[in-house]
Amino acid sequence: MPDPPPQKRGLQWKRISDFTPGIWDSTGLASQPYRAAGALANYPEGSADPYATYNCIGRPTGGLAPLPAMTGTWNWQADSLPATTIYIVGLLVHGQMLNGLTEAFVAIEYDTGSGSTAHVFDSYSFNVVVGTNTSSYYNRIYYNTAVTQGTNVFGSPYPFMTRAAPSQSTATVTPGNPCIVFYANPACNTQGPGQGATLVYPDPQAPTLFVPYNNSGAYGGGQIFGHQDRIVQLSYTQNFSWPPLYPESSNIFFTNEEFNYSDPPNSLAALAGETFFAVEEPYGYGAVGSMSAGELFVIKRRGGAIYVSGDLVSPTVSYFSGVQPTGDFYGRAGAGTTGLFYGSLGQGAWVWNGGNTSQKISRQLDDNFFLIEGASGLTAGQGVATNYGFFFEPVGDKVYCSNNWLYDTSTGGWWTYFPRPAQDPTHTGYYLFWYNMVDGQVAYAAPLFFRGTGDTTWLMEFDETIPASYWSWKSNPIRVSENRLVDAREIVCRFSAIGQPLTCSAVIQVMNGATVLGQVTVAPGGITATPVDIRLPIGPGETNTTNPYAVQDLTIQIYASNSGTGAPAPILHWIDIGYRERAHIPTTGTAN
Repeated sequence: MPDPPPQKRGLQWKRISDFTPGIWDSTGLASQPYRAAGALANYPEGSADPYATYNCIGRPTGGLAPLPAMTGTWNWQADSLPATTIYIVGLLVHGQMLNGLTEAFVAIEYDTGSGSTAHVFDSYSFNVVVGTNTSSYYNRIYYNTAVTQGTNVFGSPYPFMTRAAPSQSTATVTPGNPCIVFYANPACNTQGPGQGATLVYPDPQAPTLFVPYNNSGAYGGGQIFGHQDRIVQLSYTQNFSWPPLYPESSNIFFTNEEFNYSDPPNSLAALAGETFFAVEEPYGYGAVGSMSAGELFVIKRRGGAIYVSGDLVSPTVSYFSGVQPTGDFYGRAGAGTTGLFYGSLGQGAWVWNGGNTSQKISRQLDDNFFLIEGASGLTAGQGVATNYGFFFEPVGDKVYCSNNWLYDTSTGGWWTYFPRPAQDPTHTGYYLFWYNMVDGQVAYAAPLFFRGTGDTTWLMEFDETIPASYWSWKSNPIRVSENRLVDAREIVCRFSAIGQPLTCSAVIQVMNGATVLGQVTVAPGGITATPVDIRLPIGPGETNTTNPYAVQDLTIQIYASNSGTGAPAPILHWIDIGYRERAHIPTTGTAN
């Protein structure tokens, strides 16, 4: 007996309410380009497309909700800048002022052209006043110039806050003054920073002035960090000769393997020590992490990591060959509740939680997803990326990552917490690198670069208590039925407003590949505080083989927003797909 007419058959339904898989964009194929379109395979149901998904996150209890809102931006209001790429090489924001003010320390580098003073290192203290963006709220801290370096920027990896007593003789009995430590040398390049200057701001001997103290020793410069109340530097040394490789007449073995530090702790003592830990795999270090005062974890660029316990003057050092190295760059690792998070060049994101190995946490993403896009000099392992390969900032059960990524440790999903350029047609996007959580509620993010003219936005504020006013989610193709074509007939989305429902709206679009099967726009007021179903009917299913409604897979895209001032975008609870099964998928080729 033939099948009954389509209009007399009931619909079958498929519900998607678990969106926690997050974004999937990895091809897993070495021959495929970054985020190769159409090359995904075996992605889970409910996973999202990387290009059109941002500002939202899958909730562990089901549904899709907006991420924290960007609540403020600051464009550059300090001294005038040239019309070139300005690299933000240091950022540290804190809010411990007695009067409630927030200070943003920022260091920048740029080239003005050619000549002996054409490369500039500059640093400032900004008074971040919410709703205020004027030139009167900043002070210059340190400025220096050198011969032009082009895109070979060594930078200031990475400013950190510590304490230092004004007098070395009282360092063991006097609480140190809070201060920011940063490295500066405009003459440095990716082949080594030279001498440079390790600076302490404000100078503990004159803490009311915008003048830093120079804490440099007699050793080469390098990356800095704090450990055991000490200023520690991974110094580059040029003391190890090597046979000259053509066409050079001489050569040296050159890595950042030397540890120099201030001693005693809590002091302004010049950096010294000339200590080398673990002679195995002497290729240099790519990240550090201090999980407690008594332990230091240092990840090599090649060949594992070292674990340093006890006092730096006389420590116990263990070598862990099973830890994934960082590859040939340096980045800022972040210690959170579930471990130390870091990136590995061409190998993705990893976490170390105290064992002999580290675990990969980004199998669903391209393995260089954390690298900032869109600027010259940011090729993996080269130029600016030599010291700015990745940035991880854990906040609760989330980890904010460079290039606008967010990792949910409770679900294992990855999300885009703010759109990149060209992702959103109605909002300006940025490639964000820095992320500083200040008080558990308000955080500040910044790009790795901006232009000296035009849009000079360099700092953004995010508030964890205010949901974003817009978000976008696009599914990866959804397999509706196995081994059959289906007529897609209805899409039902359940929404609810979490604030100002009269200005909530949404656009829902259903596609078969690039063919749009249907679209519905929910006008403001159509989404209420009580969950409401929004139905999108799809056209009649015809019997001819060219029918666009006879599909194997469906793609659904949703853009939700709220035009009210500071009002949150709505929550999506689930998506129901109504369909009718049709014939088997036609045979391709010749059956034997």
